[in-house]
Amino acid sequence: MSDFGSPSNPPPPPSYGGPPPPPSFGGPPPPPSFGGPPPPAYGTAPAGWGQGAPGWVGPPAKPPRRPVPVPAILIAVGGALSVIGSFVTWFTIDGTSFTGFGSSSTDDTVKDGPVFLTMGIVLIVLAVILFVMKKVLGVAITAIVFAGLTAIFALADLGDVDDVKSVARAFDSEFTTGPGLYLCLVGALVALGGSIWATAVRRR
Repeated sequence: MSDFGSPSNPPPPPSYGGPPPPPSFGGPPPPPSFGGPPPPAYGTAPAGWGQGAPGWVGPPAKPPRRPVPVPAILIAVGGALSVIGSFVTWFTIDGTSFTGFGSSSTDDTVKDGPVFLTMGIVLIVLAVILFVMKKVLGVAITAIVFAGLTAIFALADLGDVDDVKSVARAFDSEFTTGPGLYLCLVGALVALGGSIWATAVRRR
């Protein structure tokens, strides 16, 4: 009978855990270097930040207001002419002179003289404010309003004077027109031109 016994050195059992790990040669390689410094940490400014740069000093200052002496002088002259015109003769009938405050012989009627006197004084005050304080835009607009109203009142009173002239001629009365109302009208137009000029200078 033959002897079929197991061999003295049996083969090792198969392994199911995958290939063995590769041999180690001293640890993982270092990350590549590109020659530049590392980026700064979040929340920190880079070195040298703000050096040589001017600091913020707030909003820029407003430029000084431009002086407007010539328009202011024109407004003052126009106001003065309106004041003078309210006292100068507006018209004369049969030797009786009439101004903005009534006739030279009787004081029973008061005309529009106080209106022109007040408007002229206001224009002079506005001209002084415009010349000294240089508050251009608001003062110039106010002067436009007063000068325009003065011109409208002067034109209306000139129409009334023409009506009186027609009546006087109908009754064969002597009638002459004085310079008072024309002074008021010219003064209003001069002041109006100066105030418009000042507004145009302010808006440039």
